Amino acid sequence: MKIAEGARAASLAASLTLAVAGFSAGHAWADEANGLARTCNGCHGPDGVSATPTMPSLAGLDTGYLATALRDYAAGTRSHYLMEIIAKGLQADEMAALARIFSATPFQPTVLRHDPVLAARGQAAGAVCRECHGEDLRGKPNVPRIAGQPAAYLLQAMRDYRDGRRRAAEGAMQSVASLSDEELEALAHYAAGVD
Repeated sequence: MKIAEGARAASLAASLTLAVAGFSAGHAWADEANGLARTCNGCHGPDGVSATPTMPSLAGLDTGYLATALRDYAAGTRSHYLMEIIAKGLQADEMAALARIFSATPFQPTVLRHDPVLAARGQAAGAVCRECHGEDLRGKPNVPRIAGQPAAYLLQAMRDYRDGRRRAAEGAMQSVASLSDEELEALAHYAAGVD
């Protein structure tokens, strides 16, 4: 299974590298930007709406947040083996264009199931999320929407923040530092179930 995943990742990276190279050449800006955005479908789903448990939906996320995430991947301050390769091949204007395209695409909540029992447990602790991500968890300027994102993705992201594998802006995500895996899982299912 690991070999198949590695081969898929390598193939996708090669395809995206070619797309980035074509985009960077400067042909028909709008068409190229949309073409580059379509290459994200392999992991993030058609039009940035994920149907993969461990991948976030990009559609409808804040423009500033998306652009910052791409810059952080390119700089190596945010870690993901494939996203780092992709982002390093993008120019600043390309990152901005991708952020605008996905931000302008309407968000659709995940079609992946969440556990309603865990979600009910997580609702009480959800105040730690609502403080930054908004009362409806739909995000704010430069803060991502977590409502309706896949629970498995949210759980892994919170674990990575808690365990120091992923960094956030100064002071952000400190609320998860003392939470157990069980508490994080409940929060993830709660946020995934919010429309």
